[in-house]
Amino acid sequence: MIADGLRLSWSAFVNPGHLDARLVDLMARAGCDAVEIGTDSGSAAMLRSLGKSFTVDDVRAASRLCRDAGLATAHYLLFGGPGENEATVAESVALMDELAPEAVIVMVGIRVYAGTELHATAVSEGVVRADQCLLEPVFYPDEARLRKIAERVAELAAARRTWIVPGLAVNTSSGVLEMLRRRHPRGPLWKVLGQRESWRGRRRAPGESAAPSVAPD
Repeated sequence: MIADGLRLSWSAFVNPGHLDARLVDLMARAGCDAVEIGTDSGSAAMLRSLGKSFTVDDVRAASRLCRDAGLATAHYLLFGGPGENEATVAESVALMDELAPEAVIVMVGIRVYAGTELHATAVSEGVVRADQCLLEPVFYPDEARLRKIAERVAELAAARRTWIVPGLAVNTSSGVLEMLRRRHPRGPLWKVLGQRESWRGRRRAPGESAAPSVAPD
């Protein structure tokens, strides 16, 4: 792309453990202007629980490399894995506050697939039966714990305007997304939203209060 002089804008979803300064520089020179980082958690314990190949320090380094290269960043978080609790949730929130990306995209609950380590855990905890057909989606953890985690995440996300939790309608709504799609925006929707002054998820100015912001249904 660089050698051919192609003038394209594009984005990438990356594993934070696979980025280095040379790769980020090449991406930027080739027209990349936004990076989505598969962070999953800001808790070292949860990254181990989820079987991730990278560390919290890798996440910090990847975010810093992208920021230094002028690339907009969004971190994707996944809450609800084995061992998730209020302390690990707080660690993820603290890391995102530290890194201050353009957007944080949040999912709560993990779909259970047969034959995986999570499936074995879900069976042992009674979330699913060993012989249960999983074509119909089932999510870990159990409903009571999932609801508790979701309520806490929604509360924390609503106080952070750059956080987007689609499943809980925090800082977004189906109506807003449909409006944007009709306008045929270029680039990731989280980046488009961030460029709109009217977006509830715009970055707070220094000293601005972090008032809760939940989009209406």
